[in-house]
Amino acid sequence: MNRYVRQSYLREVGPAGQEVLKTKSALIVGVGGLGSPASIYLAAAGLGRIGLLDFDSVEESNLNRQILFTSDSQGLPKVDVAKKQLSAFNPDVKFEAVNDKLLAQNAGTIFESYDVIVDGSDNFSTKYLVNDAAVKTGKSFVSASVFQFSGQIGVFNYNNGPCYRCLFPSQPDPGLSLSCAEAGVMGYVPGVIGLMQASEVIKILLNIGEVLSGKLLSIDTLINGFETFSYDKDPRCHACSSPSEVQLLDGPSSPSTSLAQKYLIEPEDLRSIFSKDRSVSLVDVRSPHEHSSSSFPSCTSIPLDNVLNAKSKDEFFAFGDGLQTSDHIILYCQSGVRSQIAVNHLKELGIKSLSLAGGMDRWLQVTND
Repeated sequence: MNRYVRQSYLREVGPAGQEVLKTKSALIVGVGGLGSPASIYLAAAGLGRIGLLDFDSVEESNLNRQILFTSDSQGLPKVDVAKKQLSAFNPDVKFEAVNDKLLAQNAGTIFESYDVIVDGSDNFSTKYLVNDAAVKTGKSFVSASVFQFSGQIGVFNYNNGPCYRCLFPSQPDPGLSLSCAEAGVMGYVPGVIGLMQASEVIKILLNIGEVLSGKLLSIDTLINGFETFSYDKDPRCHACSSPSEVQLLDGPSSPSTSLAQKYLIEPEDLRSIFSKDRSVSLVDVRSPHEHSSSSFPSCTSIPLDNVLNAKSKDEFFAFGDGLQTSDHIILYCQSGVRSQIAVNHLKELGIKSLSLAGGMDRWLQVTND
């Protein structure tokens, strides 16, 4: 008890509450920017068992925010490194490394053995799968997301409260949502939000304080802005209204329709165009920094924000030095997300363009094969 003496002095915890924590468990889905601080502070609090679920390996770009890892961790499975680090930090806790991707076929089985779920995932498909699996298995979960300098956190499926689908009924189009890899994130932001996830887990397990159920807390660290949005359980929600009938699915629940296939161009087709010396205008919608680090020769840099700010054809072409209205325009970014968003906007302006499928990542893969 000497390790936990300071928190056991708290009236809301006490020695009895500390004993309760010792019998409880939490599963961390995604041992990244959010999962790192959440797992550290749950371990520090003395939970009996913590599951670590992730299928990625440590990359250098993780190190500015995923504080469980060091430079020596690069290339190693995240869950293995995390388990070793956390076990050294608190040997009282049992850590279980699950080096796997959360899928419809394993989510229910994995969730069953934990008391509460911590959603630290970085994509909507996983978040909706976490929700549906939690609803189906009767587990509360703490979900959070981060974006640039901001973050948000909420508790779902708690004491018959609303689930994630009550607030966000259906997944956004995967082609129209920017990930942290695309939009960027300040390293301390997931630290702040991940700590709050740990706080919510402790309150849930000890049944203390006010849990963020039916509430979404939004934090903007640039302006020190904190806002709480309240919402009710949706009686029309097909997930939490009939938990036993929930079907777990991988990926989007409905196919993307916002960008028709005819507005995409495959890297192989673009390479064919180059080989035939056909004239096209390439537009890089990434940031100037990304553009300077790697880009096609003889391309025009128009960051996505500029594209979206254009209210007419003339405004768009004013951004592009030498671009002509008669040009065959192909837009690209790093992974194909931002260029899809740009193509959709240009369609509204009456400008025909194509998005390079998979972006620079796919192009480099195809051309290096």
